Amino acid sequence: MENVHFYFDEAGEKGFLEGVFSNEAFGLIAGIALPARNVAKMNEDLREVFSNLNCDGVEKIHATEIFRNGANQETKEALFEYLSRKDEWLLVYEAMYPQGYMNLKKSQPVPQSMEDPKYKRTKRKNKKRLYNEILRCAIVKLDEICKLEDSTNLQMITDTMDNKLLKEAIAELEYLKQDEHKLVSSAFDTEQNKVVYRTITSKIENPEIPVKNINTIVIEETPSFITLAADIVTNSLYRHLTFKILNNGYIRLHSNEATDGFRIESKIAFRDDRYIMDSLYNPTFSG
Repeated sequence: MENVHFYFDEAGEKGFLEGVFSNEAFGLIAGIALPARNVAKMNEDLREVFSNLNCDGVEKIHATEIFRNGANQETKEALFEYLSRKDEWLLVYEAMYPQGYMNLKKSQPVPQSMEDPKYKRTKRKNKKRLYNEILRCAIVKLDEICKLEDSTNLQMITDTMDNKLLKEAIAELEYLKQDEHKLVSSAFDTEQNKVVYRTITSKIENPEIPVKNINTIVIEETPSFITLAADIVTNSLYRHLTFKILNNGYIRLHSNEATDGFRIESKIAFRDDRYIMDSLYNPTFSG
């Protein structure tokens, strides 16, 4: 049994879920998933692919910088040619419209206990980040990759990681593996002149827990040739999806329509025209 490695990056929206977003705005996490046994060989292959990369005047080795003004297009083409014929890896991605998330939350009913006029609902301090909502769904997909490899360990590698995001990201696995969840609602009791809390616990007797195979997740910041490749793939996929949205309007982000024509679409895992998250987080849905 060996680890599954996921070299990933993010693009687009990732911040707090508050206010109003355009219907075209979306966030994306994408990357290269492969078993540990193939990491060394792929990294060595990519060293050769990137050997002619011209980084003159580039402050940071990042897709937006190295391909600025049409530079290094031969290297980019060589990378996608290599990835298209390379076996034993998959492109895993998750994307989400923040306005779709906001619309869904607005459409959910207010708990009965908070509809009493003597209560004034208090603002929640624990704001949600779009990044973590996207990561949650990505981990569920990576759990399936671990199942295919008979692995219980997932190693997630990126070139840069904000420490606060890292801490929040690690907490996502623990939430996904719980069969009992607690929702705490708060309100100001105008009669007692104090904040009161109500806890709602939901427990599934025969749980269909989204994450069933992964026991441990290690997230690390380690620049490598594979992380650079993941950065380029993520940036290219984000640009591809953005182009589709701007030209066609709303699209389901994980559909065949969305990924049609992407340079390495044959490597994409979990494409689904009926993906439930695309239905839930539809930015055009007004409730």
